[in-house]
Amino acid sequence: MRKTIDPSLQLDMTDKARFNHKMKMLALFILPVAYLAIISAVIVHEIVGHGLVTALLGGKFSGFGILVDGMGWAMIDLSGMETMNQVLVLLAGAFFTNSV
Repeated sequence: MRKTIDPSLQLDMTDKARFNHKMKMLALFILPVAYLAIISAVIVHEIVGHGLVTALLGGKFSGFGILVDGMGWAMIDLSGMETMNQVLVLLAGAFFTNSV
């Protein structure tokens, strides 16, 4: 016995295929945009948050680095700074990340 496919189900499968295609295209757009947003946030966190605040409070900012996975670091020298200024430099990264 041969089964026949109901035409309404065929249309439904076409709609599912269109939906899947649209979701794939959306993911291909969103993933790069999200990645660039993460990298931008890390740059702001390291340069403005730690680097600029370090320079303003009397420390030395030598540069920063970012890995492909979004991890970053600021090369700062806090050795000549008061303890409260050191705490402000460390908190500034989170502050500027959340401000942007």
